[in-house]
Amino acid sequence: MRSTIRMAQGRKDAINDLQNALKLAPGNSTILGAISYYYSVFQPMSDSAVFYADWVMRIKPDDQFPLGMAMSTYMRTKKYSKLIQACDSIIKYFPSDAFAYNNKGFAWLQLNEPALAMKNIQASLSLDAGNSYAWKNMALVYFNTHKPDSACALLEKARSLGYREKYGNEVDSLIQRNCR
Repeated sequence: MRSTIRMAQGRKDAINDLQNALKLAPGNSTILGAISYYYSVFQPMSDSAVFYADWVMRIKPDDQFPLGMAMSTYMRTKKYSKLIQACDSIIKYFPSDAFAYNNKGFAWLQLNEPALAMKNIQASLSLDAGNSYAWKNMALVYFNTHKPDSACALLEKARSLGYREKYGNEVDSLIQRNCR
């Protein structure tokens, strides 16, 4: 799909291709998910992004790819209750999706529910112990529950698993600010 290539290139004209594709295939969950993602990343329009993510959730709650895009949209737009719903849909149909558990845990942390956050991030790590992002999120839970030494050890674990190369310098910054 040309729009996917254009999005990967960071081109804002990808939306034209996506809108034309939607005219040809109304209600196609993959196209709707891509539009949602586009509006949350390339041309930030939170209301539009959430509108298309909600549409995906209504019509295709069992399609992993567009649900993943909806999940990303809810994360980027800080719609944490909706993020939990998207994660629950993914987990229902794809119970071994470690990313859904991790994102659900992050959402619970943002909603100030550290016990639920820990439960979900632990489930993620039991499915994929090499997920540096989940180790970073677990560290955030430990910071939230006033266990900085444990949090710092988990940040070191995330760093050792290649967090910087995959996601950027957030772990390094957290270590500099919070760890000895």
